[in-house]
Amino acid sequence: MQRTDWGNGSNRAAAIFKRNDDMLRLLPVAVVGYPQGNPALEKLAANARAKGFKVSMRDIHEEMEGLA
Repeated sequence: MQRTDWGNGSNRAAAIFKRNDDMLRLLPVAVVGYPQGNPALEKLAANARAKGFKVSMRDIHEEMEGLA
């Protein structure tokens, strides 16, 4: 897999979505994320589900409470 070209910032979102697609091509066992309104992560989760991967979206605040 090639490194993602972050460019000069004008194509930053496109690079993030491409990186996510690249990760799914690696056939992960599962996808875990902390969305909190992050469109790129929410799209990654939707794409992963559509391809049949197990997806777990967690609430970062609940996770942090468990560490206290």
